[in-house]
Amino acid sequence: MPKLHFNDLPVELQASIRRDLGIRSSRSMTMDEVRRNA
Repeated sequence: MPKLHFNDLPVELQASIRRDLGIRSSRSMTMDEVRRNA
């Protein structure tokens, strides 16, 4: 199954994922880190 790039996701979904990551991580992640961990 091909990996989806974060930027290919709908904007609403990106926003909700960012909110999610913000709640879970103690520091803000860069987009590169998000992509690596995806």
